[in-house]
Amino acid sequence: MDALADQERCDCTARRVTHPADPELTEWAALIQELRWAGLLLDRHLKLIWVSPDLKRFLDAEVTDDDLGYGLHVVEALSRDAWRRITTPDSRAGFWRDVAPFVAGGLDRAAKERISETVSALLGETEPLSFIKPIATSFEYQEPGSDLPAHRVNVLLAPLRNAAGAMTGVVGLGYMNVRPGLVSLLARGQEDMYERMARLVEPRSHQAAILFCDLHGSTQLARTLPTSEYFSLIRRLWTETDVLVAREKGIIGKHVGDGASAFFLVDQLGSASEAACAAARTARAIHEQAQGIFGDVLDRSCLMRIGIHWGNAVYIGQLVPGGRLDVTALGDPVNECARIEESAEPHQTVASKALIEQLSADDAARLGIEPGKIRYRLLADNPNVRGKAALFAGSIPVAVLPV
Repeated sequence: MDALADQERCDCTARRVTHPADPELTEWAALIQELRWAGLLLDRHLKLIWVSPDLKRFLDAEVTDDDLGYGLHVVEALSRDAWRRITTPDSRAGFWRDVAPFVAGGLDRAAKERISETVSALLGETEPLSFIKPIATSFEYQEPGSDLPAHRVNVLLAPLRNAAGAMTGVVGLGYMNVRPGLVSLLARGQEDMYERMARLVEPRSHQAAILFCDLHGSTQLARTLPTSEYFSLIRRLWTETDVLVAREKGIIGKHVGDGASAFFLVDQLGSASEAACAAARTARAIHEQAQGIFGDVLDRSCLMRIGIHWGNAVYIGQLVPGGRLDVTALGDPVNECARIEESAEPHQTVASKALIEQLSADDAARLGIEPGKIRYRLLADNPNVRGKAALFAGSIPVAVLPV
């Protein structure tokens, strides 16, 4: 009777549990969270009691405890939409086949009615086994609402026991099916920027400041330097440029040889003025950086040409080809910014009137800009802009910013 009463008390309180009550499980939760792993904890009755913040973000940044199924038996919890929608049907079936023998017990009749007939039938046909050793399984992760290709996630489920040998719970850990050596390449990048890129999984229109930059005289430089030394300089240039963009909460676009692009989104920086200001600050920092990089090893500095522009409707999102993660942007403002950059002289930033007029009075003052005194010129009036560039972007008013 005591055991039954204990079970009933557990059932009554389980749905209110959002953090492990057992000190040992609490310690596991703290360690998983400190290490920033994607993990979960079950109590000794195989009920979901804790999900790590990183696993919640993996599921959906807006997911709630109710969505996750806190207090429910693991089979019922993982049958909820928050979990189901991230797995492909075939891999979900494989996952249940792997774990069914160890979780078949403890699911009451009412819970069985709330799970799918497929899983319920599988559990009914499975011979239960004692959960005495870890289980390794996997599933194919599908980004919710996206047509991006699925990728494999490995899962480890291990029973936890106290000093007396009694099971106190289960820890579950997930890890991408990628070798640590490859993950280390990702770790070299700017984590904050990756976070911003991750929020662009669904392409859509954004207000944004746009930056294009190009190394002046790169062709001559490449011819006069050993290829290995030129490559080293270019790699350092773009590595440090990425750092500067990330510092201003921007997103790096494509690197193409001696050129690069970046985007500063209003909805990520908070205001149009801050986005425009971030682009201008980044441009200034890139000029300083390029002088330092090339001045360290060459008799002369290699100078950058930079254009910055404003887009009220820049269509931007992730582009995930097989070998890399890119963010790409489409729209007239992107093409226009490339033309603005072409009009710049070495060690010069040319900004469009559209961008400058996004600046608040305070932000303009901090940049040393006096918008009321600027006299713009049309892009077509610049001899560096010819042909189709002059035809399609020639009417854009621009001005040179102080460096």
